[in-house]
Amino acid sequence: MESLWERIREGLKEGFLTAAEKTEELAKVGKGKIDVVTIRRKIGRTFAELGGKVYHMVAEEKTTAIADRKEVKQLIDQVKRLERQLKAKEEEIQRARGETSS
Repeated sequence: MESLWERIREGLKEGFLTAAEKTEELAKVGKGKIDVVTIRRKIGRTFAELGGKVYHMVAEEKTTAIADRKEVKQLIDQVKRLERQLKAKEEEIQRARGETSS
């Protein structure tokens, strides 16, 4: 027969394990949120750079064939890559949140 002390000890051990698991899950969510903010900043900077280049091309070079320019295409591709990273990171956060609610 299990003594009171053994039951208390097992209960504490289970409690600590549960707390450790929840802490790890919440840390994943927190890190994911930081990553999302970082990616969004990169997207914002890339949009700003793209806007600057387009403005320069239109105002200074008087060109209208902007979409065919290599530097513009590269920036657009970079934004698309960052948007995919952002979506993947947001999905990762949702999965981690799903783990915490279970």
